[in-house]
Amino acid sequence: MSTLNTIKSKARSNSQVSTLIDFLNATTAVTAEECQYINEIVVESLYKLHPNQDTLSLRQSLWSQHFGVPPLLHQLYNERVIDGFIEKISNKNDFALMDDYLLRALTGYQDFFQVKTENDFLAQFNEPDPDSSGKFIPTLNQQGYMTTDLLDEYSQRFIQIAKNVASTGGKVLEIGAAYGVATLKALNEGASIVCNDLSPEHLAVVERKHQQLGKGILQTVAGRFPNEFVFENDQFDAILICRVLHFFDGPELVNALRKAKAWLKPGGSLIIVNETPYMETWRSFVKDFKHKKVEGEKWPGVIRDTKKYEQHRVRTLPPLVHWLDHDSLQHAFLEAGFLADNIRISYINREGQFPPDMIMKDGLGESIGGIAERH
Repeated sequence: MSTLNTIKSKARSNSQVSTLIDFLNATTAVTAEECQYINEIVVESLYKLHPNQDTLSLRQSLWSQHFGVPPLLHQLYNERVIDGFIEKISNKNDFALMDDYLLRALTGYQDFFQVKTENDFLAQFNEPDPDSSGKFIPTLNQQGYMTTDLLDEYSQRFIQIAKNVASTGGKVLEIGAAYGVATLKALNEGASIVCNDLSPEHLAVVERKHQQLGKGILQTVAGRFPNEFVFENDQFDAILICRVLHFFDGPELVNALRKAKAWLKPGGSLIIVNETPYMETWRSFVKDFKHKKVEGEKWPGVIRDTKKYEQHRVRTLPPLVHWLDHDSLQHAFLEAGFLADNIRISYINREGQFPPDMIMKDGLGESIGGIAERH
């Protein structure tokens, strides 16, 4: 109750937040299941309307048994329920209408899964077709593309570690998995893996394919890295973050690596794959990148307006991207607390893996990979 009062006090100008909290205190729900469901929908609505540290903490406390975020099926099924509920919030405080809406939604939720299985529900989620090159599959949340092939040595190293530790009860984590190309290959080797992505719809595809595969142990966690979900420290033998960190600026990147480092077991490996400036479609940025390096900028690969340099695939990218080279990835690892002797970095030539128009023949490599072991 004190947390709710704090949220209400800090959000005085937000009438929807106040209405939600007043409704939660006045609901006529009777059974424990009704009260729990209404509490879940209200907390999710609060976080969606007013995302800050207070509502995040409230959400993580509610879902403490599932890494601080709702289980995947809950997120997928109740997304429209939450949107509809928010639409019904008004200054009139019609709590009876809001109560009725949520209780009917709960009944629908219960009835649906009495008739349908989890497999039936997941069957509606599919990845889009690859682009014209056949090398990239667009994400559903405008966060770039997933490669159709998994060929770089760093992702392969993650799969090998996952296979090696499975026999002794070890566990690995993939962050930003999209449709799960690395996760599914690791599962095929019998791995125990936690698979994260920002998009629940992406993870629905992974879950469906895992059920068809019938190998390995999979847990899915839908949420924004690194702050929305919670893992205990010293949990994972390896963590793969492939083609994700180029959406983080410098301080965000270092914070993310620090958090991932804490989740690793001592001796565990943090494996990074990221794009560099040396892509043909970003050739116009290379000159600016080199100039910023000469000028001593700490994070020369940060671009805050992607449309300034690229027009073709920019529609699937956010305004900010951060292309890394050897020096900037090394710096990020060191600032996150890894020891220099425990870091290995190299460029990745993506010919045959990326669309031909992205391959820079005279560049160092379209991607860069790094492995840092926790001491």
